[in-house]
This record gives sequence, C-alpha cells and structure tokens, in this order.
Amino acid sequence: MSTIGIPRALFYYYNGDKYVRFWQQVGLDVVISPPTNREIMEQGLKLSNTEFCVPVKLLCGHVWYLRDKVDYIFIPRILGGELHGKRRYGCPKFMGLPELVKNTVPDLPPIIAVDVELDPRKLCRAFIAACKAIGVNTLHVVDALNILLEDETKPQPRVEGDLILGVVGHPYLLYDEFLNLNLLGKLSDMGVTYVTSADIDHTILDTYIKQDYDVHWLYEREMIGAANYFATNRKFNGIIYCVSFGCGPSSVVSEFMQRVIAKRIPLLMLVLDEHTTEIGLLTRIEAFCDMLRWK
Repeated sequence: MSTIGIPRALFYYYNGDKYVRFWQQVGLDVVISPPTNREIMEQGLKLSNTEFCVPVKLLCGHVWYLRDKVDYIFIPRILGGELHGKRRYGCPKFMGLPELVKNTVPDLPPIIAVDVELDPRKLCRAFIAACKAIGVNTLHVVDALNILLEDETKPQPRVEGDLILGVVGHPYLLYDEFLNLNLLGKLSDMGVTYVTSADIDHTILDTYIKQDYDVHWLYEREMIGAANYFATNRKFNGIIYCVSFGCGPSSVVSEFMQRVIAKRIPLLMLVLDEHTTEIGLLTRIEAFCDMLRWK
C-alpha cells in the first residue's frame, strides 16, 4: 500500500484531520510529521530563503522530515474563492506552496498538489484528479469526498474566570507549541481562561466581520471577526494577538488591531519568529496579565 505524508504545519492546522481521513478512506497509509522540534526547525531554517516567514520555514522542515519516509507528500494550494459576494484570497505563499517546497527542499518524492477552493464542486474535482493521477480507484474517492465537505459547527465558547483573554492568530501560530513557546500552556499555568480565534464558529465570525470592514484575505478576515467578538463581549478582559514576523497579509490586521481594537480593549501584540525567546515571551504575557488584574 502506498504512503502519503502530511506535514504538520500551515494548512494542517486548518483541515488536517479531514485530509488525514480522506487519504485513509481512499486506501493510502498516512504519515504525519511529528510536532515541531529543534531538528525540524533547524532544517527548515537551513533550507529556506531568508525572506520566508517562519511558518513557511517550518513547513519546509516538516517536508524534509517526511521526504524519505513516504511515497508521496500532500501539499495543497490554498486559492480561496467566492464568499459573501467577494473574491477571497489566501496568502500568496499559500497559493504557491507546492512550487515553493519543490524549489526549496531537495530529493523529494512526488508532491500531490491539490487546488483547494471554497467552491465544493471545484474542490471535489481537484481531489478526484489528484487521486486519478496516482492510480486510486475512483469508487473509493466518491465516498471519501463527503469527509472534505463536512461542516464543522463549533459550540459557543464558555468563558468563566477572574481573568479571561481572547487569543487571536492563525491556528498554525496558536497550536504549534514549539513555535509559540507553549503560549497557551503558559496562560493556563498563570490561571488565565482563554478563547482562541479558532474556537469561534464561522457564523459568529461573519457577524462580527461586518461590523467594521471585510478584507479580501481569506483567513485574516476571520481574525478581524474574532477580535471584534472579543472586544464586544464584556466578559473578556483583553486580547493577545499573535503574528508571524514578515507576514504580509497580517500587516493589514495588525493596523486594524492597533488603530481600532486597542481603543476598545487592552491589546498585547506578540510577534513570533525563530529568534523569539521564552523569557522574553513570558515576561510580556506576565506583565500584561498583571496589568489587567490590577485594573
């Protein structure tokens, strides 16, 4: 049986579970790279162009880890699509991830590059074409497509505690504990209750996006909606906004956070990259939480 590798980076933190189940359903063995560690980080930094943001460097490190362990590596091309009457776009690097990786990491097995769009028909056609290219029986693919189309409804976040924070950022920043130096774990150790932007259902995000402005970046608009939700809900004492150094689309959100959200609720912006130190991060979040408790 053929094996396909899925890097535990970037797109994995959005729909990784669906991708794993899909490829398993069509009959492939799935190998997921381990959580980010020092070796993966160092290899990603060594191979990557210095202009890449650190999440893309980590993707290259995860692909390097998988390169000699699988027959194929799955790397989707995130294109976006029509949403609420407007064309939405992914990050330019997301649009060219397969080509970026091919030209960065040497000695790779074949890359399965699938165009991921919001239109379910285009999404299904792209995965069917990818399966045909590697000889997967199309009868198996039809049933597996339902996995990709599952709608994930998230429950209303429960917020209870003496200090409650909203944590805004891309999921690959919030949930990669090596990259963010276990930020969420540190908040829990400090007795802080938190809700992340990834915890909020898309229907709620859409409501709060429309209160200000609706940017064309696919994932950044969700962060704007989450920030509005946290700033409007009186239960939240403050917001921590995580951003990757050098991220172009996030620069739009950063301006919005500093000029609009910070006037409504206390805001701490954390810029993460390969040079972020644990003591520096801990000092900033401790000072922020102490300030909120003293208010």
